[in-house]
Amino acid sequence: MNGSSEGPPGRSPRPPYGPPIHDAIAGNDLQHMKAVAEAARKALYEVDFEPVAADSHDEVKEALDALESAIARMERAGGEDG
Repeated sequence: MNGSSEGPPGRSPRPPYGPPIHDAIAGNDLQHMKAVAEAARKALYEVDFEPVAADSHDEVKEALDALESAIARMERAGGEDG
């Protein structure tokens, strides 16, 4: 599975609640669960990016690591939830 929240071609993407999330939990596939969670977060916060070009993968990975570290610091410090 590719982790996309999109339905079959020609149909709108599935909403990120209810059955898709519960199905991911029931499927007990960690990678799929993470992909569904990420798709739901993207829908909740209206964040979407173009696919990362192969020559930019390392740069984006480094920036994402920095972002995740900043988030963890804020969570440990009791920062805002959004």
